[in-house]
Amino acid sequence: TDELICRDVIENDTYRLNAIHCASPLILDVGANIGAFSALALQRWTDAEVIAFEPHPLNYGLLRHNVRGFNATAYLAAVFGWSLPQSVIVERPDNEATEFGGWGLAQVSHHYEPDFVNEVGIHCDLIDPETAFARARSTTRPVILKMDCEGAEFSIIDGLSFESLRCIDYIVGEIHQNAFDLDYFQGSWPIFRDKLLESFHCAELENRPTLTGELFTVIGFQKCKKKRQ
Repeated sequence: TDELICRDVIENDTYRLNAIHCASPLILDVGANIGAFSALALQRWTDAEVIAFEPHPLNYGLLRHNVRGFNATAYLAAVFGWSLPQSVIVERPDNEATEFGGWGLAQVSHHYEPDFVNEVGIHCDLIDPETAFARARSTTRPVILKMDCEGAEFSIIDGLSFESLRCIDYIVGEIHQNAFDLDYFQGSWPIFRDKLLESFHCAELENRPTLTGELFTVIGFQKCKKKRQ
């Protein structure tokens, strides 16, 4: 899947990076995978600063390789805003649609038991969003937050204070409607939406099916010049 991801992120600009006009940004890349988004951002802004988070050790190794030589820091961890009894990411080696780093972190909020043949749970470290995004509160750079974290985006926004959220200028990424059950999604989405709309206006919200027929939503938010009345 690495080639497909790189083509989608770099060639198709799926996160609409080219629509962001700023200078020398700080990039917070949550769910960095092998670093396609970070690498694209560093090609556009060679003087950018990147802080990337990826919980899967194989992806993490490739991520570090792909951002080497730039002002980039990579963390082998997942950003998550709620408490979990354990933190697990899941590999499903026999499922060709699986992308390492997905599936398990948002879904496994209880004792992990494999439910697919050859499924493997890998324990990973968690960083709370206030800690992960501390640099955004001290920088004078414009801040771009990219989230592609398989459903953890709900906990990240919920776990950020309004003060920290207002330090971010742009948010791009995906909302994973299939990461939780429907009742959970319907309950979480209004909170997620309303908290963002306190400080941002929505530039894009588009439903797209994946190759497996599941839905995710591409999001783009830009900080309001003044707080919404």
